[in-house]
Amino acid sequence: MMKEQKRVPNLRFAEFSGEWATASLQDLCRKTISYGIVQTGENIEKGIPCVRVVDLTSFKLDVSNMIKTSKKVSDSNKKTILEENEIMLALRGEIGLVRLVEKELVGANLTRGVARISTKESIVTPSFMNWVLQSENSIININKKVNGSALKEIPLSALRKVKVFFSKTIEEQQKIASFLSTVDKKIQQLQQKNSLLEQYKKGVMQQLFPSAGSGQVPQLRFTREDGSTYPDWEEKRLGEIGEFQTSSVDKLSKPDEKEVFLVNYMDVYNHNEINNETVKEYQIVTANDNQIKSCDLRKGDVLFTPSSETPDDIGHSVVIFEDIENAVYSYHVLRFRPNIELDILYSHYFCNNNDVLRQLSRMATGSTRFTISKGNFSKVVIKLPNIEEQTQIAQFLSSIDKKIAVVQTQIEHTQQFKKGLLQQMFV
Repeated sequence: MMKEQKRVPNLRFAEFSGEWATASLQDLCRKTISYGIVQTGENIEKGIPCVRVVDLTSFKLDVSNMIKTSKKVSDSNKKTILEENEIMLALRGEIGLVRLVEKELVGANLTRGVARISTKESIVTPSFMNWVLQSENSIININKKVNGSALKEIPLSALRKVKVFFSKTIEEQQKIASFLSTVDKKIQQLQQKNSLLEQYKKGVMQQLFPSAGSGQVPQLRFTREDGSTYPDWEEKRLGEIGEFQTSSVDKLSKPDEKEVFLVNYMDVYNHNEINNETVKEYQIVTANDNQIKSCDLRKGDVLFTPSSETPDDIGHSVVIFEDIENAVYSYHVLRFRPNIELDILYSHYFCNNNDVLRQLSRMATGSTRFTISKGNFSKVVIKLPNIEEQTQIAQFLSSIDKKIAVVQTQIEHTQQFKKGLLQQMFV
């Protein structure tokens, strides 16, 4: 018989010792674990908010975005009317996702996909249980009890039996919860900073790129070092400043053709950085000499996705910043090659502004899958500054992107730190 693993976390505050206890989740609750309202009925503007699984995934729980039911329906489901410091747990979707009930949610209710957990606070504090349920062991134990294939969920009967490990002392529980809450707060602050930077960039883009054909001029303009102004922007169709080219390269290999790297739809859709190093990881296919010549990738080219399941999702783009050796793009991708001088980094921004994307969406045709021809791509109208102002705009927007990237890296590192703590600080 295998010896039972010692119930002691790998990482622990020095003043605490001894093994942790274990119990079923329901045994640690003062109320029966229950799920929320099965049918919330008509959404009532000033009704009782009902928390859904999708609400638990939000950066911040926003009551104004929640569906609302009548007081009568909520009162008939009193067992899940929320009290402060209870725990909400997703039974479907992101199963096991948890959030503490804060003051603004007191009196709200839950929907069928969310369970309410009320701990016996003399044994386990709510804030500590919130972290216990996010620990690696608890997640494994919850996932073991998930059933269903198309719609996966954990039944309440199974959730109640989930085995959890917990410190026997309230003092240790409080210290662990306080420490992890500090880490979580840091993540939230970084996420808020990232959100503000994204909003700032969006506002700047709107000021820089007014709708073509609207008669509007950019609200934000740059000047030369001596303070003089740049010439007015010109209005051009993409077909006037460059050429769109389709491809005939597919994924089939033929013995009499040359091997090349293939830039595919998802590489562009995901905005991957495409250069001579990254393409070495791409799929290898074959192409004939004519295809290699007509579907090559040069510095300054822009690749577009000309199709998608929805009109609004067409037009993802990637700018090529160097001549790519031994690579072509697939027939699912469209290439734009400028025939005038353009700042390469500026190309990235003007292709991704809302006005261009709106024009593409309006020109999309189809029913189950929407597409845009190269002819219609050529009709897209843009406002074009001279090359010097293009460079200033690109550098300014790039500086914002760099700040966003730094914050996103900090978020990722802090989340990894938190994940490591959850693995080490719990049994």
